[in-house]
Amino acid sequence: MLLLLPQLSLANGGPVDGSDLYKTGNIVLQQESNVQLIEENLRIKLEDDYSIIVVDYWLENTSEESSEVTYGFPIDIADIYGVEGFEMSTRVLPYFHFLLNGDTLKQRQRVEEETFHSGEGHYPYEEYECMRSWQLADLKLEAGATTKLSVHYKVLNGFEDFATNKSIFTSYGNRRLIYDFSPTQHWGDGQLEHFSMEIDASSLLAKGAKIDSSAISFEDGHYHFSAENFDLKNAAPLILSYNNSAAKYAEELEKGKLLDKEILQTSINASTDPKLCSVLRDEDYKTAWISDKPFAERGDTIYFKLDTLRTLCAILMFNGNFSSEEAFYDYSRIKSLTVDLHAYYQGEDLGWTDNHTTFYEDVPYKNPAEQLYGDCTETVYDTGEPYSQIRELRIIINEVYPGRKHDHVSISELILIGTEPWNF
Repeated sequence: MLLLLPQLSLANGGPVDGSDLYKTGNIVLQQESNVQLIEENLRIKLEDDYSIIVVDYWLENTSEESSEVTYGFPIDIADIYGVEGFEMSTRVLPYFHFLLNGDTLKQRQRVEEETFHSGEGHYPYEEYECMRSWQLADLKLEAGATTKLSVHYKVLNGFEDFATNKSIFTSYGNRRLIYDFSPTQHWGDGQLEHFSMEIDASSLLAKGAKIDSSAISFEDGHYHFSAENFDLKNAAPLILSYNNSAAKYAEELEKGKLLDKEILQTSINASTDPKLCSVLRDEDYKTAWISDKPFAERGDTIYFKLDTLRTLCAILMFNGNFSSEEAFYDYSRIKSLTVDLHAYYQGEDLGWTDNHTTFYEDVPYKNPAEQLYGDCTETVYDTGEPYSQIRELRIIINEVYPGRKHDHVSISELILIGTEPWNF
């Protein structure tokens, strides 16, 4: 299953010819030689899947008469799933505001009827068919005066996430924001006396996101840029691409985890000692189960009994002792295990007939505090498209990677992902 979501390209605004707007609906950028854009201040905050953008323009009317123009701010949409009845959906564009000298302007929206390929002009993704939506406002610029025009909005960045029937987990694609400076060149001579930009990615980076950019370096989660005599006509678009899949994956796990009340019994080698079993599901990766005898772990069995018939979608594991990097390497880790499921299909008891054996690579230590725990887990079981229900399961350890100091195997956490009881 392919989840199609909007691919967005945003742009600096530019003056728009009013008559063409109302006659044809295809908005044309025009030169406004009497109005000079003298300064621009752009601020972008990347937050989860969204960009929160504030841009301030200082416009000077150099003529001896007041000037009335229609200001258009374009947003390009690909795959057009963000458009409902030729209006931008609130999911894609939660809010958008024009302000003139601090006062909110009346605005309207127009969507061009003709589509275009995203490879045209500055846009780098040629495979998309795009639609342009305009946010519009009428401005009156007094003769000889400098006016501050501000645009505040929040927009869903472009991305494509995938899911298949081979896994219950989503494959998260990069999030992309393309900000095109070129439309603003149509103010005056297209030259800015001063341009400044700030990008705030602190929220993303704190959640383990990776930003794909060799040209931009962040200090404490922020990037700053400023220039004098900035040439809008030759300015390349700003392209921000980042991967926040670790945070998305962690959110997905949190939603699907079976609760303590949904797991009636946990035992290890037939022992239900709470001190022995509770550490496997205490949601604390710094605590770990450690086998009680060296080499006895081969054939060790971990057993779970659920409160009712449930669809078990996946089991994830912190393979090893994650209480510290030293403990991770000192204790043994699982190389191979088998999952046995007591399955039911359409009410029929199939018995212990569903089993899956998995082999694991000896991967290096990752700090869950830095990586988010979803990035540190190994998949024990992934049903993909579920077809049966279970009430009981057991995990049998087959083989281990020897520890640096100890021959006792260790597991920090087992996470069971399920759904509500489901009648087939």
